[in-house]
Amino acid sequence: MIDADFSKSGDMRDFWTERVLTQSEEIALTWYQIGDPLLIHTQPNATPDRPYGVCTVLIPALGARLSRNGVEAAGRSLAAAA
Repeated sequence: MIDADFSKSGDMRDFWTERVLTQSEEIALTWYQIGDPLLIHTQPNATPDRPYGVCTVLIPALGARLSRNGVEAAGRSLAAAA
């Protein structure tokens, strides 16, 4: 383990970046072309075998970029399976 600082920046309407910064490394992941959020909510006890509910928000993005120490990773993001 090493000490690291975590940060985030951006505006969810345009892009969002999350960073991990150590004494010698920086990793950044940026999502862009962000779509409308999707709320998924199931009520507790909706069926007898499911005593717990779930509430989650999924935020789609058409693109993502990963960089390490300012160098962008090769490749491209893939679309989610339908």
